[in-house]
Amino acid sequence: MRNIRNVFNFEFKNQIKKKSFWVSNIILILIILLLTSIPTISNFFSSNSAPEPGAGTEQNIADEGSELNVAQYGKYIVDGSVDSNILKSKFPFSVMQESKDFDQLKSEVLADEIPAAVVIKDRELEVVLKSETFQNNTEVYREGFIDALNNINLVEAGLDPEIVEAAMVDDVPITVTSLQKSANQNFFFSYLGVFVIYMMIMFYGSNVSSMVANEKSNRTMEILVTNTSATSLVWGKVSAGFVAALLQVLMLLGALLLGTTLNKNNYSEFVVMLLRNNLSVDVVLVFLAFALLGFLLYLFIFAACGAIVSKIEDLQKAIMPVTMLVVIGFVISMSSLQGSADNKILTIGSYVPFTSPYLMFVRYVSFGVSLVELLISLAILVLTIVLVAWICTKIYRNATLKYGNKPSLFSEFKKLFSKD
Repeated sequence: MRNIRNVFNFEFKNQIKKKSFWVSNIILILIILLLTSIPTISNFFSSNSAPEPGAGTEQNIADEGSELNVAQYGKYIVDGSVDSNILKSKFPFSVMQESKDFDQLKSEVLADEIPAAVVIKDRELEVVLKSETFQNNTEVYREGFIDALNNINLVEAGLDPEIVEAAMVDDVPITVTSLQKSANQNFFFSYLGVFVIYMMIMFYGSNVSSMVANEKSNRTMEILVTNTSATSLVWGKVSAGFVAALLQVLMLLGALLLGTTLNKNNYSEFVVMLLRNNLSVDVVLVFLAFALLGFLLYLFIFAACGAIVSKIEDLQKAIMPVTMLVVIGFVISMSSLQGSADNKILTIGSYVPFTSPYLMFVRYVSFGVSLVELLISLAILVLTIVLVAWICTKIYRNATLKYGNKPSLFSEFKKLFSKD
């Protein structure tokens, strides 16, 4: 145990002393804080761009708005067939200027002083443009004119438009009750969790395998195994990588918690409800359990891959099968996010220890899983870690003095059991 602690302390200090470790963490923390602060930043600039309450008279504000709206929507002419007061109450006529001289309006349109001249005659609508490139925006005039005509017809029929409008139903609230969880409900958290697991395994797994391969290539491993056991070396290196990754995850989670706490008052109701309903304690616990155990499993496998190579150049070829296994689990998880709870590949893969860190988390968050299923999957994963750790230690010990052989994790595995 003392030797394991010594190896752990040495390897862990080396990892956290690396400049790349802190630079990458600082960059990720700043990105998280920036993303969680987007609503606050948006509200800050919106409040600064808004006019000060009481700045200027109401007439000045109306005049400034009138000039702006005329430049955007133009001017209109209306004859006696339509009530001018009702027309003025409807958008966009409510923000446009009324004119009496049609020739003057045409001149202003041709001179690009206004975008359009709207002519209402005999309850018909005509929009005069300089060119047809503006035609896509004419729908707003038609909708406003139809709204005005409807109110005029109601008045002529002896009905109050306000009473009729109040009696009309514009929207009906609907409550959706789902008897089964849907992947779409928790897509963001499922995707984020799977991506974090994938990046942890790939980044720190490669680091551990490179660390072991370097010791093998410069023959440092031969010196180490004469002073301590292979078990102490393997467990010390893997534990150092595991704790370094855990430290990074905790720092990023702390940044996420800090960012959301500081900015929660500026989040929309939708975001608040999303966090409250989906990011629960049980989801976090399930994620941590499967992510950390799965990460530990792959660290042992990557350490074994680093031990079987003679040269650092052969490392990529040695870890290729393991990398493919990680990618397969990641791809299945991503494809399952848009699937259903009846997906057989998802169900079976959630019990396979090499894919369960992804798939059981996706099943739990997206579709729901019973406690018994969770415990069975966890038990299989823990037993597999113990077995893989034992195999990894054996491979590490046997590969110490082997040089020049073609690196293959499967061949080393076969040799290990053929000797027994």
